[in-house]
Amino acid sequence: QPGGIPGPLPWAAGDLEQTHVAGGRSRLVHIPLSESAADSASRRASLLAGVLWDRLGFEGARFDIVLVESVDRPVLAVGPGFLCLSPDRLALLDGCAVWDDTLSSGIRPAGPVVVANAARAFLAMSSHLPGYLSASLAAWSVYLFVDAGGSTEDAENILECFRRYYLASTSGMSGEEYAIADASLAGSALEEPVLMGKAPIVLAMFSRVMPGFEPGLRAALGRLRHPGAALLSLSSAVGLSGDPSMDSLFWDWMCMPGVPQLMVRWRESGGRVDFS
Repeated sequence: QPGGIPGPLPWAAGDLEQTHVAGGRSRLVHIPLSESAADSASRRASLLAGVLWDRLGFEGARFDIVLVESVDRPVLAVGPGFLCLSPDRLALLDGCAVWDDTLSSGIRPAGPVVVANAARAFLAMSSHLPGYLSASLAAWSVYLFVDAGGSTEDAENILECFRRYYLASTSGMSGEEYAIADASLAGSALEEPVLMGKAPIVLAMFSRVMPGFEPGLRAALGRLRHPGAALLSLSSAVGLSGDPSMDSLFWDWMCMPGVPQLMVRWRESGGRVDFS
């Protein structure tokens, strides 16, 4: 319109088909594909959507995958409740069993980026979810996807890659490291290592040692009605108030910088070594 704000170049789309995936919880909207290509796309989309629904699903969530073709470049775009990508990006999910080897060699594989962006799209439907939690959960979703689509060993290796990335990034930095939930972390030099290295390991630990963590997380994601109350809502939903040790563990890891520093003493006597 004259005098209006010019928008982005439009995308022409049409002749699309849709298939329900992940037990009918999500849709795969796609361009016409051959039967074998459609089956492969449905399998990949179902695995991706299924992991998000099973591990992060909450009331009010929605997640659809839209496959489009681009003339000259791959497509990967995120919107609230949907992921728009080209078939070649979706096919990257097939290599999850070797993502740990690629990461260990110092190369970032493209597959985890697809999973993390899918998680961001899924979590965008949670009102007032702060950016640091969205980023942390998106990084954790890479581990969850490998755990579902690969093997337990592959998933543990992903966590080890996260740990090495975090430690390598923080060991040579002279700047201050902020806690996962510290507002000062945003824009700092260590924001990415903390949220993409340390945070997913912390979330994996919570999932293992807190019996109500994942159900509580899903409940909290569905009822974030006010900004600034995400951690309190999560703590309440997990039921940490009834267990002081777990409550302390949760708040220490989310609100304190760095990692615990342990001092270990050992003593050898009579062929026996004692640690304290």
